[in-house]
Amino acid sequence: MLVPCLVLILLTISVLSCNGTLFTKFADEHGNSTNTTLIEPRSALNRDKSYGRWPSSRILYKIGNGYTPFQRTSIREAMTQIQTDVSNCIRFTEFDTQADKGEDFINIAPSDVTLPKADQVTCFTAPGRDLTKNGRGQSLVMFSGPGGCMDNKRDIMKILANVLGLRNEFSRPDRDNFILVQPQNFRAEFRNADLYRKYQPSEVEYQNFQFDYQSITMYSMDRFAIPGTVAYHLINPGSFIGNLPRLSKGDCQGLSAHYGCTASFCSDGKH
Repeated sequence: MLVPCLVLILLTISVLSCNGTLFTKFADEHGNSTNTTLIEPRSALNRDKSYGRWPSSRILYKIGNGYTPFQRTSIREAMTQIQTDVSNCIRFTEFDTQADKGEDFINIAPSDVTLPKADQVTCFTAPGRDLTKNGRGQSLVMFSGPGGCMDNKRDIMKILANVLGLRNEFSRPDRDNFILVQPQNFRAEFRNADLYRKYQPSEVEYQNFQFDYQSITMYSMDRFAIPGTVAYHLINPGSFIGNLPRLSKGDCQGLSAHYGCTASFCSDGKH
């Protein structure tokens, strides 16, 4: 007697086999369908050639003026959590003016003086190492208050994960298979910021990996939304968005692959 298998209805045609493997049917360049095995989640990595990975596992940073002692401690605690989650595959190290002269580094500050204030409605950074900076430091804007990202450790970790090379999972080119963005629900101050811009396939490595709902790069559903509404809906009602102050297994596996480390230590975060 045949055992029925669960069919998932997505914009692509997906079937969960009886042994739990997810197969998704994609069209090739001729329009012919092919089955591709999707392995377990691994968060999307940057593939935009304007940015690269940091040259070593030693990630140099400066924390600028404008932060309270508590905020500075919160930033460092978020860095420590990322280091722990990737078993020190990546290590944040404070920039030394003498020893690290000429090296690329992250310049963390509440604003970027080179950009109009109106464009700085939320925290932002480059998706990895900006190859044009050549030791001059690249901006990572992080602030508290409306639109900010310093209310909790998870939000701080999210922007730090971006600068390491993780791209926002909710902006994957195939995200419409998993979430439905509701731009009409965005608060007025965020409607022109293009916060949920969908990436071009050339910008990100994501194919053949399951969507990572637990990724540290996933905003909560009501983030940037009018009170009482959500910025996006989940297409699969059985899914849920992560809220733990730690990297997901997919985040860990993505960063480990990016920086040439084994991912055997990566866990699903349920403990």
